[in-house]
Amino acid sequence: MVMSDENKKKASERLKKYHADCKKRNDPTLNKKLNEERKKLKKMIKEPKKQAKTIDEEIFNLMKVSARQDKKMEKKDCNLNNKIKPQNKKKFDDKVIETKSVIKEFNKNIRNGKYLYVVKKNTNKIILINKKNEKLAKMKHHHIANAENVSIAGELLVKNKRFFFDNNSGHYVPEVKCLDKIMRIGVSNYGLEYVAQKTKQFKKTTRKTLEMKVR
Repeated sequence: MVMSDENKKKASERLKKYHADCKKRNDPTLNKKLNEERKKLKKMIKEPKKQAKTIDEEIFNLMKVSARQDKKMEKKDCNLNNKIKPQNKKKFDDKVIETKSVIKEFNKNIRNGKYLYVVKKNTNKIILINKKNEKLAKMKHHHIANAENVSIAGELLVKNKRFFFDNNSGHYVPEVKCLDKIMRIGVSNYGLEYVAQKTKQFKKTTRKTLEMKVR
C-alpha cells in the first residue's frame, strides 16, 4: 500500500511534535541522534513509494532511542545523604512534624517568592516550603526530606511564571549535575520548558541556576 496523503500528514505532525518534545530535554547527544532520524523520516514522507508502515516503524525506533536515553539518565541520578546530622532526635522529629504542615508540591501556578525545595530519591515530585519558614521557624532541607536521601535539593525563585532552581543546600551539598533531575521532571511532570542556565564558581562550591518557564 502506497502511503496516502492523509498518512503523510499524520506522520509529519507526529514527527514535529516528537522532535519538539525532544528538544526540550536539552540533551545535545540525544538531539543530534534524533535530528539524524528525523531527516530520514522527512525524506520518506516526501517519497510517494514509501509505505505508511515503514514510517511507523521508524517513529517507533526513534521513541526507543529516547527511552533508552531516559533510562541512562535515571541511572545517573544523584543519591545524596544528609551531611549535617541532627544532634537531638526528638527536636528533629518535632520539627519534621511541624514542617509537614507547610510542605507543598510544586505547581506552575505557584506564587512569586523564594522557596526551599527537595526531590527525594526514587521520586519525581518537587516538594517545597516558603523560604520565610527557614528564617522564622528554622526549617531546613533535611526537615522537608525527613533526613532521607534526595536526588536534588536547593532554592527556588519564582518570578512571573519563570522558575529559577539552584543547587544551594548545606545539608545535601548537591553537585551541579544533580539539577538534571529538575530538568527531566520539570518537562515531563510539570509542563515546564528549559530557558537557560548559569554557573557561578565559589571558593568551595559551584552554584548552578536552571531557568525554566511554563510551556
